[in-house]
Amino acid sequence: MTQVLAHRGSAKAQQENTLGAFGEARRLGADGVELDVRVTLDGHLVVHHDAVTPDGAVIGQSLLSGLPEFVPELGEALDSCGDLLVNVEIKSDPFEPGEGSYEPTARLTAQLCAARQRSGAGGALVVSSFSLPALEVVAAEESGLDLALLVEPGSPYASRALEVVSSNRWSGLHPFFQMVDQQLAARAREAGLSLRPWTVDRREDIVALARLGVDAVITNDVEEALLALGRARKASRFA
Repeated sequence: MTQVLAHRGSAKAQQENTLGAFGEARRLGADGVELDVRVTLDGHLVVHHDAVTPDGAVIGQSLLSGLPEFVPELGEALDSCGDLLVNVEIKSDPFEPGEGSYEPTARLTAQLCAARQRSGAGGALVVSSFSLPALEVVAAEESGLDLALLVEPGSPYASRALEVVSSNRWSGLHPFFQMVDQQLAARAREAGLSLRPWTVDRREDIVALARLGVDAVITNDVEEALLALGRARKASRFA
């Protein structure tokens, strides 16, 4: 079965990457959530896509107490996802404002995710990144975590992504959805790798990817994805 992962939570009705968006994804019946993690100046892992918040706070240069209230800590976000699968994407690109290295975010993310897995709290976890060095830090810190490489057209790893993932003994590949064809899907399946394309919202694309046998689609529209896969009716806006 192709799973449905809510991109930054279900952000159509709630602000993305917030506890409300993750709760909404659960309510709609998503199988999992994709979220983004960064680290504050005082070493707290927080969930936010951009390096700078809407009010101008640079996350890497800010204390946790100086961030907007809607920015959750990673532990809070994972708690709000309950038993859903959570794909934790490491951000903190060193070329972004306030960022110097992937290492602190990757190391702290590895430690927190591994501790949760050992405790049995929540659902399954996958740590992903566009950065090969970030994933290498996670693997060195906690070798038991499921790791997935994100790729997009033009990525330095795009043409050899499967080989990179396999050679590192990571568990998954998360490509931009238009990169997925029958050959890539077959090769991933043969290698025993999870294939979770992003970010796919149109029904025809979701159906086509499911027919190729992808493990999950990462989508902005949970309801549309579930409907495309024949798993739910659209909820009435008057409900």
